[in-house]
Amino acid sequence: MGCGKNIWVGRLLFLVVSCNHVIYCLGGNDNFPSGARSAGMAHASVTHTDIWSSANNQAGLAWLENFAAAMYYENRLNVKSLSVQAGSLAMPVKATIIGLNYRYFGYAKYNETKIGLAIARKLGEKFALGVQMDYFHTHFSYDYGNFNMLSAEIGLLCKPMDNLTIGAHIFNISRSRQKANPTEYIPTIMRLGLEYSIHEKAIISIETEKDTRMKAIFKAGLEVIPIKSLFLRCGISSGPMYQYAFGIGYKWKLLSLDMAFTHHQVLGYSPHVSISVNL
Repeated sequence: MGCGKNIWVGRLLFLVVSCNHVIYCLGGNDNFPSGARSAGMAHASVTHTDIWSSANNQAGLAWLENFAAAMYYENRLNVKSLSVQAGSLAMPVKATIIGLNYRYFGYAKYNETKIGLAIARKLGEKFALGVQMDYFHTHFSYDYGNFNMLSAEIGLLCKPMDNLTIGAHIFNISRSRQKANPTEYIPTIMRLGLEYSIHEKAIISIETEKDTRMKAIFKAGLEVIPIKSLFLRCGISSGPMYQYAFGIGYKWKLLSLDMAFTHHQVLGYSPHVSISVNL
């Protein structure tokens, strides 16, 4: 009983700190990674080339060959008001991939919406570039009002060898800031990572991430394919939100279903689920 009480006290403190941060910043608008596959690998996903590249590194979209769509839900810390919902669409138009993605965080009295329009293209056989224009809407209840802003992000991907991928991504490259408080920027986040594939049976991803407001963090993820269409995942992170992660995925014909759990040492578990279709 005492342990459970401590957990809920921790969650309450987290909410209080979060609310204070939100009010101070007039909207955090962090760049939450999306997709349960990414979550199951502790979000070491800057090198991934799937539909959720629209949120994690737009350059990865360049490897999509067909129309793809996906939906994602994260019940962060099992607190409904901290949940994240996202959707993504991508389709090839000749040699270019066009992507559209949506993300909603929060609840009725405070929420953040992000809509991104992405373009990705291969530059030869080994390189790809992706860029995205973002629209942010932050809603406060009562007299705080609503705030809107534009930002941009850019990603690069390189496959120097068949089993090696290098990825880099910068969120908010434009250093956009709140009009209501020009001294407050939304975060600029830089990510650099490597991915190594072992005979198409396993993938190892390592990544470093630097938010300009915080110290750099390290993330590592492992995806194992024990049998065809089944994926087992785990990951670790030095970041403040998630320390450990594990997940599972299954692909059936055109559909893929992924689930993951991430763990914070004080605040507990967060479940993630996503479903995608690739035509």
